[in-house]
Amino acid sequence: QPVSLTLRGSDDWNPQNFDNEVYGAVPMVRALGDSMNLATVNLGLALGVDQVADRLASLTGQPTENKYPSLLLGAEARSPLEVLSLYSTFASGGFHMSPKSVITVLDEHGTPLSRQPFSLVQQLEPEPTRAINRGLEVVMERGTGKTSRFSQLGTAGKTGTSDDYRDSWFAGYDNERLAVVWVGFDDNRPTGMTGATGALKVWDAIFTRLGVSPLPPPADSFETV
Repeated sequence: QPVSLTLRGSDDWNPQNFDNEVYGAVPMVRALGDSMNLATVNLGLALGVDQVADRLASLTGQPTENKYPSLLLGAEARSPLEVLSLYSTFASGGFHMSPKSVITVLDEHGTPLSRQPFSLVQQLEPEPTRAINRGLEVVMERGTGKTSRFSQLGTAGKTGTSDDYRDSWFAGYDNERLAVVWVGFDDNRPTGMTGATGALKVWDAIFTRLGVSPLPPPADSFETV
């Protein structure tokens, strides 16, 4: 349903779906797949913005700065590396491992001189993680990621588009690799691109070169409405 919130010290906040339509009650997986802002905001308000902010902080290890309703639509400054760290928990079945730019240092003979240790921490239970991953597969199969050449080949991902097309995001993974792409200008000028028309195209090019290892089929599937 439509949302209008009066926020202290600013104009009323009236989020809209991308197409400015109102669809009423929809399944959560459709809201995720089609990036339905109103359904997402209504759900987030029902849960509580503070709870969502705290959960994001616990999953990323970084404090959530924007503890206002716009957080529910992703209005939080994060680097691509930080977004990758978040999505890697989903891709790894609920286990978090901090990304590293250097894993091992070798000498001229290929002998390891030093090695960065890996530490796995379970942050999500298996059942909700499977639900998230299946939902992100639906994003690719039927939602905003369906223009990808890999949409029907066992991949999962999520597009992101900020107001006025300033930022184009895509986070996507197969059974072996995860990549996060951001397209934008340093001075915050509009790019004119959505997540699907900008960052997803770059992600497609990367995985065209690397190849795709399909995700295993889900034990239980569901239909979107």
